[in-house]
Amino acid sequence: MPRYFCSVAAADRDEPVTGTASRIDRWLLVEAPGPWSPRSLPHARGLPDVVLLDLQRRAAAFRARTLLIRRPGRGDPADALAGSRRIFAADSRPGHERLLCARVADLELAELQLPFADGDVVPDRWWPVERFVGVCTHGRHDPCCAVWGRPVATALARALPEETWEVSHLGGDRFAGNVLLLPHGHYLGRVPAALAADVVAQVARGERPHLYYRGRSCYPMPAQAALALVAGRVERSELDGLVPRTVRRIGEREWAVILTESPDTAGALREWRVVVRRDRGAVARLTCTSAHEEATPLWRLVELAAIR
Repeated sequence: MPRYFCSVAAADRDEPVTGTASRIDRWLLVEAPGPWSPRSLPHARGLPDVVLLDLQRRAAAFRARTLLIRRPGRGDPADALAGSRRIFAADSRPGHERLLCARVADLELAELQLPFADGDVVPDRWWPVERFVGVCTHGRHDPCCAVWGRPVATALARALPEETWEVSHLGGDRFAGNVLLLPHGHYLGRVPAALAADVVAQVARGERPHLYYRGRSCYPMPAQAALALVAGRVERSELDGLVPRTVRRIGEREWAVILTESPDTAGALREWRVVVRRDRGAVARLTCTSAHEEATPLWRLVELAAIR
């Protein structure tokens, strides 16, 4: 019997990636070279679990998600200075986008001030960086992330060697290879290694790569779906052309989303009321290791009306 790969099955049934980005405002990324355990936040070699879990707890107080990172190829332990590691902190909220980096000795991690408080002040030991390109390669959590993620990480490392990292479990294993772009929190899925650099460059130009764009993490999934489903219809297909103002559940599987053109648009700002519905798609195993089947979500545009 052929081995089951959730990402192959999702591609075979042509499951859209639209509206599937995890809802996350902030991020804490901790360098951890070497192999990772199956846990969603894996054990980090050389870093006591009590320290890592304390970082995760303190980050969660700011609604930040903690991931482990390493350079492509499982990372060379020699990349990290003896007893220290790189830490990234990102804010993906609209108008607050920021990405900072620090190098911290392991013994000082427990006292590290996390830079998530609102304001423009950069805490001591942190410095701003422009972009982080992360590829999920957490194969012990889900094999698809290794089989399809690692070639993407290798390709991006050739094109963007300073910006590219492997990351632990992102979610949506069936969309491997999955790519995360920070600070804005853009999720890409089902990215082919041969096109990875071009797709990332497209996002950097502010363009929406429709086939591969899962959504932006700072928006709830109904807003992500509304943006993707109406952008072309209202001739605002660029990534920041439309901004969700409100999201309201109006039925068991329906949401009303108010979208407004971004403030930098010349002329009067148009506004739309969008209703999207999350239907039940094909029933399938959504991860390689899942013991049961679930209905896949399928977003559908129900209504599009101009408000002004």
